[in-house]
Amino acid sequence: MVSFEQLNNKIKEQIPQIIELFVEVYGEAYRNRIASRLNNTEFVFAGLKEPSSNEDFLLNSEYRASAKDFLSKSDIILAEDTYDKMLKDCLFGGGVTSGGAFVSAKKDDLKSISSICLLGYFDELSNCVLFHELNHIVSSDIYQNASGFTSRSGLLRSSYVVDDNGNWKMAETEKEQEDVEIFESINEVFNDYLSLKVLKLAEAKGMKLGKAENAEATYAAAYPMLSSFIEDNMNMIVKAMLEGKTKDLNSYAGKENFIKLAKATDDLIAFESEYANEIFKRMKHFNIDIKKLLNDKMENIPINLRSYASMGRKICDIVEDINNTNEDYLE
Repeated sequence: MVSFEQLNNKIKEQIPQIIELFVEVYGEAYRNRIASRLNNTEFVFAGLKEPSSNEDFLLNSEYRASAKDFLSKSDIILAEDTYDKMLKDCLFGGGVTSGGAFVSAKKDDLKSISSICLLGYFDELSNCVLFHELNHIVSSDIYQNASGFTSRSGLLRSSYVVDDNGNWKMAETEKEQEDVEIFESINEVFNDYLSLKVLKLAEAKGMKLGKAENAEATYAAAYPMLSSFIEDNMNMIVKAMLEGKTKDLNSYAGKENFIKLAKATDDLIAFESEYANEIFKRMKHFNIDIKKLLNDKMENIPINLRSYASMGRKICDIVEDINNTNEDYLE
């Protein structure tokens, strides 16, 4: 079996080329950010070559043990309960469509950003998962404060403090917890949409790191409703995601409207995650695509697809309200 270190190095060898892909997508103005984030990323493979439903086997697998050992010895500050959950989620989520990005500070320098890119077994790795997680890392920052530090990933933030035993722990503020509940799904949709631009460029250049074929992420279910909004407001969304500058986006959309949009997106993604197989089987059977669901009369839509169509239309209505309010808005 390929060793843990060999897998890590196999990705790291490609970092210079990957940096250039991100720079080509985001522009030279972001080169320093992209390079500093990706050059300070460790790749942790926690999956298995063969899938298993046996939890004991998975949790005690060789890669699982290697990953935990690596993380425990890393110079990056990690809250154990957080990365333990990430390891488990990565294993049970499946190597093709799951991964994780963990951005934190270094133990000897709270101003220095460092990252972990958590992936499944290398043979099951797909470029879409890799670039999705790397985009999370590129769009992250660290802010030192009096009690510890705050880690930002796109629209979301998490605070970390030292407990009474001298161990770092997550200590999200009430505002941070509320933001996760409201904005997590739309943050993932924005991240995935942007990462696909890097993915398409990589494919055009013939770059393929993992062996698995790309699989469409759950978040793609929101693209028919949000792609025009994202493209029309790309500069503001990139600033919000990569720099944490949400003022222009909130001003354009209206803070309350953006919250409504985020909540409606979360409803759609949660529903799609639970009923995806049934939804798309029925759409295929009835020769219906998502765009048709958004425009057809409700009585013409199969009963079991009406909830999905209704949630999609709600997103479209909110986007339309935002656009109507800003007809003369110039970026």
